[in-house]
Amino acid sequence: MNGQDPDLLDSFRLILNHYEFVAAGLRNGDFDEKLLRDTERSAFVNLFKECQEYIYKQRDGRKRRALYEHLEWVYERWETNRPSRFVRSIEWLWGRPLHPKRNSDYDA
Repeated sequence: MNGQDPDLLDSFRLILNHYEFVAAGLRNGDFDEKLLRDTERSAFVNLFKECQEYIYKQRDGRKRRALYEHLEWVYERWETNRPSRFVRSIEWLWGRPLHPKRNSDYDA
């Protein structure tokens, strides 16, 4: 994503913000993971892959590592680091996904 067209960039931000909201709901156990993974997996994974450079630049520019952290969490969980059967069992008992400590500070 290059920043040449401000209207297009605003549209991408709206899409990223929407998926970040849904990812936060998923991470907090408010949305059903199986339903979202079955219906939206490619949208989450491809969106993060395509916008990864933009997201990292925004994090560096704003000095906020937490920017789009939930979207990245879903990407990592569904694409690169799927939870084990044991972790899924614990999550089922808790009724929500396990997640590592959230990033709130910028670690340069």
